[in-house]
Amino acid sequence: MSKYFSLNGTVVFNNVLVPDEFMGKTQYKLKIALDEESHKKAIERKLDMSEYQGQPQIEMKRNFDYGPPLMYNADKEVVGIDHLSKFGDKVTVQVCQGHKEQNKGKVYIEKIRVDEKAVGLENTYDPADF
Repeated sequence: MSKYFSLNGTVVFNNVLVPDEFMGKTQYKLKIALDEESHKKAIERKLDMSEYQGQPQIEMKRNFDYGPPLMYNADKEVVGIDHLSKFGDKVTVQVCQGHKEQNKGKVYIEKIRVDEKAVGLENTYDPADF
């Protein structure tokens, strides 16, 4: 299996715009509701998933020290991280799986491509609100 693979789904929770700080650790996080093909891939790779209203979801992380993940639009052009809506966008996320025994079920963000923007949510994020 390749070190990197991609998962597709819809953004449920986005902490890429404003990284999450918990117990002294800062991380970029993204939770997506997986599409059917990515759900099968996650099962095959024995990834840690949760479920909400019958929809499989997966949380991905990236250490803050590595900087934000590269962000692409549907035309595969590099864009800023503010291109990603807080929720609702359909995305393809390139990830790598944890290699240490305690992290084998976890995935780590490398790149994010916004394949389809959520209708009506294009400009819902304003850093001044926080």
